[in-house]
Amino acid sequence: MKQQLLFFRWLQVFVVIFGLMSQTMAQTPGGVSTNLRVWFKANDGPNTTTEGGAVSSWADKSGLGFNIGQTSATLQPKYHAKAMNFNPVVRFSLNSIGNLLSNSILPATTNPVSIVAMSICNRSTSGYNTIVSFGGALDYPSDQIYNGTFRTYVDGTAPIFSDHPDPMAFKHTITYSTHANLAGSAGKRQLGFNGLGNMQTPTLTNGDFPAGGVSDHFSLGAEKANNTVEDFLGDIPEVIVYNKVLTNAELQKIQSYLAVKYGVTMDNLTDYHSSAGSIMWAKSTTYGNNVFGIAKDDGSGLDQRVSKSINTGTILTIATNKDFVSANNDASRTSLNNGQSLMIGDNGTDPSLYSTFTSNCVGVAGSVRLNTVWQASNVNTVGSVLFNVNLSGSGINDEPFMLIGNSAAFGDGTYRFVKGIINADGTATFAAKLNHGEFFTFGGVRAT
Repeated sequence: MKQQLLFFRWLQVFVVIFGLMSQTMAQTPGGVSTNLRVWFKANDGPNTTTEGGAVSSWADKSGLGFNIGQTSATLQPKYHAKAMNFNPVVRFSLNSIGNLLSNSILPATTNPVSIVAMSICNRSTSGYNTIVSFGGALDYPSDQIYNGTFRTYVDGTAPIFSDHPDPMAFKHTITYSTHANLAGSAGKRQLGFNGLGNMQTPTLTNGDFPAGGVSDHFSLGAEKANNTVEDFLGDIPEVIVYNKVLTNAELQKIQSYLAVKYGVTMDNLTDYHSSAGSIMWAKSTTYGNNVFGIAKDDGSGLDQRVSKSINTGTILTIATNKDFVSANNDASRTSLNNGQSLMIGDNGTDPSLYSTFTSNCVGVAGSVRLNTVWQASNVNTVGSVLFNVNLSGSGINDEPFMLIGNSAAFGDGTYRFVKGIINADGTATFAAKLNHGEFFTFGGVRAT
């Protein structure tokens, strides 16, 4: 009997461990696994989690082991724990990190390649700011922020490089590029950022990649990992490379994963998709501003428990607990269930603007409400969460309230009224559940 109990106990342990291993192995960016070659993410891979610590190595999470490193202490970038939507970044300033395995990452120089990266470049001049580079001085290929715009570069092709017309310096951007030497054609190139709506497809007269002799340099933050030529100034939390041409559907999933994780608003022509293909946020021309949210998606390894739009001037943070300061992976935070997400976007109104609000439900004289209205997308019934809003711009500092309803007009009898509390820092906190498609805003009494 004891042997049988021991056997079953070990069987249970094996099942749990196998399940966890299977879940981990199944995680790929946006659930897109075919021909994934490298996946570097700052929340899982750097040798250090110490704030400001030197990153001497960064593990590849593609499962192929193409790890990168930097032995020179003066060239090592730095780790910052919650610099981008409560998630860590690797910060570059005359730094670089890489390996000598580019010919192994992309086995044949005529093979297609797609690069997707999350970054912010804090420099608008000084030429090339290299996000990722294959081949060192011979760019096969490389993606950079060049004089404030996104440039993708492949030696041997014609044209050698293509630029995206939109300025990108000092912006949080999910950049992507695709290059392919396709049989029977001049080749294919695509580039864009933060959604599919601004994708550029420049015409190539020659899509041939270098036929041979490409150096083995692969690097992030500079042309090569052993120098600071064409160095990047800013943060790079994530870089993903595929040995294929990504379809639009695949690009949409990968970008959605990064957008939710880092609080990035994609263009209002692009839905946010989970790794399973469900819509977390449907594109909206009215409420597609400052989109952000919390979500759990095991297929992507996404576990966003606290979130705020990365855009300047936004005032709202949501979290699964009453902690709007600590890092996303703080042990005190509660995760959603796999497949759950709560996404939010607003109508783009200045959050300092307000209107007088009178209602039978609000009995406080002098009440106003913000002109900014948010809409929620609740997938798989996310329950009550915490909201923290900075109302200082509107002057509201007393009797804070939250209005939730099926209409953005918030007429009598069409909304729920939720009282909040004013915190010591002047922000207001609320606990509420948002149903799918509901609208909400905030109000209170202004200082006199």
